[in-house]
Amino acid sequence: EGVVVKAGSCSGEAKGANGKALLRAASDRNWREVRKLILDEQDPSAVDGQGLTALHYAAINGSEELARTLLELGPVGLIYHEAPGGKTCLWVACLHGHLGVAKILIAAGGEALLLTTHQEGASCLSVACQKGHLEIVETMIQAGGEPLLFKTEKDGCTCLHIACHKGHLAIAKALIAAGGKALLAMIDNEGCTCLFIACQFGHPEIAKALVEAGGAALLRTTD
Repeated sequence: EGVVVKAGSCSGEAKGANGKALLRAASDRNWREVRKLILDEQDPSAVDGQGLTALHYAAINGSEELARTLLELGPVGLIYHEAPGGKTCLWVACLHGHLGVAKILIAAGGEALLLTTHQEGASCLSVACQKGHLEIVETMIQAGGEPLLFKTEKDGCTCLHIACHKGHLAIAKALIAAGGKALLAMIDNEGCTCLFIACQFGHPEIAKALVEAGGAALLRTTD
């Protein structure tokens, strides 16, 4: 399922001396103090012992003002910084379900940020599908289009496979509407369709939606 970043696990301690106070303020959601510290020449790119930046903290905590402050005053590349495992600030915002921060990051980072994946191949869309964050899924679909929608993880799973596994009906329907029969027909590395996964994990309403959308062709491709 990927590495879960929890707000309580953020140390607020920079690896180096420059940035320690800034990370502490960021972990406390104190964007005004962060602004002051950046203007006093503390490093907005500082990372803590987990490799998390202040912008990751904004994503974890859902702090929109903090995110805006860091994007305004920080270096251009800050938004693309990856914590160990490939966790971008957008990936973390999607994991924790913070729609407002996710929208801010998408607007600033564009396709390059949207299409960056976790080390296991999990995209920002797939982690939102996993966690059941419908509004974020809808936002990701609109912003990322087919390049994001058809991304697969290392095991070949699509975002639709994940929604079917977790039993998120509304998300599955949104993905079906966006991806159509091309997404429905995709199989994972084990040869399993999304319909097979929905049946395997006991989600009849999702299975019904898949069959209605995919028809006989989907039934024939199910192992």
